[in-house]
Amino acid sequence: MMQKKKVLSALLLSTLILSEAAPIYASVQEIETNTKTELVTADSTIEEAENSINEPVQETEKEIAEDGEKNFGDQPLEDIAKGNLTQITEESFTPKSEEITPIFSGGDGSATNPYLVADATDFDNIRNDLNAHYKLVNNITLSGGWTPIGTSSSPFRGNLDGGNHTISGLFISAAIARVGLFAYANGASFKNLTLNNIYVNSTIAGDISNRVSAGGLVAYQTGGGEFSNIRMNGGEVRTSTSATNNYVAYIGGMIGYIEGESRITDCSSSINAYGTRQVGSLIGYSNGATISKCYATGNVLGDEYLGGLAGNLANGIITNSYATGNVSGRYVVGGMIGSAVSGTGQQSVISDSYATGNVSASGSSQYQVSFLGD
Repeated sequence: MMQKKKVLSALLLSTLILSEAAPIYASVQEIETNTKTELVTADSTIEEAENSINEPVQETEKEIAEDGEKNFGDQPLEDIAKGNLTQITEESFTPKSEEITPIFSGGDGSATNPYLVADATDFDNIRNDLNAHYKLVNNITLSGGWTPIGTSSSPFRGNLDGGNHTISGLFISAAIARVGLFAYANGASFKNLTLNNIYVNSTIAGDISNRVSAGGLVAYQTGGGEFSNIRMNGGEVRTSTSATNNYVAYIGGMIGYIEGESRITDCSSSINAYGTRQVGSLIGYSNGATISKCYATGNVLGDEYLGGLAGNLANGIITNSYATGNVSGRYVVGGMIGSAVSGTGQQSVISDSYATGNVSASGSSQYQVSFLGD
């Protein structure tokens, strides 16, 4: 840096001296009456000034070259100044990596080092990286109205390990079609998590083109997934709309709708579920899931396809599970499952499971039994 300052000082000095000397040289040539001695004196003065300037500059450039630094040569001062300005800007204003505040409390989002979720702010930030792995490290209380995570175009595809912690205070009452802690998920996995005292309500008007899904944990999941050791303790999941022609809804205490080869193991729900169609205390509608070692104790109230554990089971398996809540509706009502349907070449299987709640149906075609509605 000292060498560069010497070069710039010398160049500036030479510019000033030459600017003063040039008019003298011109005036000497123009005035023919001046003596030869005066002309020589003027020329000599200029030559001496130039020589005195050039010598230190050349020496400085040589020193710079020998030190391995940049030899500026004939580069204009303006270019040198711009180069130095750019260098200063980059060094002074580019933030260092350690100065960037992470949006989680630790981890990098990988399977071996998941993002650590310590509070409600961390949890809300899950929506900013929908493909990562997460793990709760504290109990979390949500306050105010919750905005569900995930959209139809950007569903949650990650993994959430609750670390055996609890989320409390989930409250949603909104005119949207997918309501839950997570609105949309695809192939996602959830485990070791408890949700306490939740209230989830979709107030949107329902019709044939607007299928409402409400779930305490997930409203609408496709692509299969895994759920294990999930506890839904206390609260309500519902839709406030009344049934219209061909209106379809999926209302479940834990999951509203799930499709694909899924494994749901060791999960429970005491959530009361209220809706129109396909309502269950644990799951509203399931297609392709294997449900084992699960139970539901919440009450179910609705119009049709209502079950204590699941409202509608398609091409699925239930084993070692039970339901004890009361189920009441118009028709296709069951203490365990409202309806169990199968596609061509497929079947639904229920084994080693039972239901003990009261079941009532008021419709003309009641399809009411204590275990399976249809």
